[in-house]
Amino acid sequence: ASVLSTDLSDGQMATTLNGKDITVTINADGVFINEAQVTVADIETDNGVIHVIDAVLLPPTTTVVDVIVNSEDYTTLEAAVIAADLAETLSGDGPFTVFAPTDAAFAALPDGTIDALLADPSGDLTDILLYHVLGASVLSTDLSDGQMATTLNGQIVNVSINDNGVMINNANVVVADIETDNGVVHVIDVVLIPDLSLAIAEINDFAEIKLYPNPAEYQISLDLKNIDYSVESVEIINYNGKLVKTVYNFENNKQIDVSDLNSGVYVVKVVMENRNYMKKFFVR
Repeated sequence: ASVLSTDLSDGQMATTLNGKDITVTINADGVFINEAQVTVADIETDNGVIHVIDAVLLPPTTTVVDVIVNSEDYTTLEAAVIAADLAETLSGDGPFTVFAPTDAAFAALPDGTIDALLADPSGDLTDILLYHVLGASVLSTDLSDGQMATTLNGQIVNVSINDNGVMINNANVVVADIETDNGVVHVIDVVLIPDLSLAIAEINDFAEIKLYPNPAEYQISLDLKNIDYSVESVEIINYNGKLVKTVYNFENNKQIDVSDLNSGVYVVKVVMENRNYMKKFFVR
């Protein structure tokens, strides 16, 4: 639309062709579009009007975390994501698909469950939350009946589509396709519970390996001093099963660069002569 300065008012909002809103502020200092001041107004042309501003307008980004934080229906999920230290990760580039249980879904869990999970946020809570996240942006139109998807927890969720709608495991999708800049959110009415015995086993069965820091951001180190066999290689595998990095001639406590990996869950696999050791870790 062609909007002259005389058409503007203080506090006015307008939607750009980008789909994001800008805010007009008019005060004693002049006219501002977001934080940029209009320095020359009303340059009329045959197909519209130009206003010169003194700064580049950058569109605000919306993440899957913003959807959770800004909704009154996800206060428990918000608290859980923050407690598990996943808010920064899920605000990253992604893309992510989040199946977001409502407060009512959390309230339906047995008494004391939420308090117990929040009391140990790096344990079962993290595994449960990651079971609600896919490492790709998946819209409802991408889903099919009988489809299976691997979550960032490493375990699979099942998709069912029938006359009653879409289900993820035993949860109904009640609101679909809330799109953000780093993925999509689908609202579900039941908390998805993974096989926690498997999740715990993946972490604890290989206690000989000490991996730090976890979560990682730039590099990881492995302490293998309790392993008696010679190491052939160290592999890093993503949760789609793809080998993303191999380190040969590994030395104990040698740092492995993970700064080039996308946010998500990975498995480090220590390849030895007659057995392999594996450990799960998270990249912010």
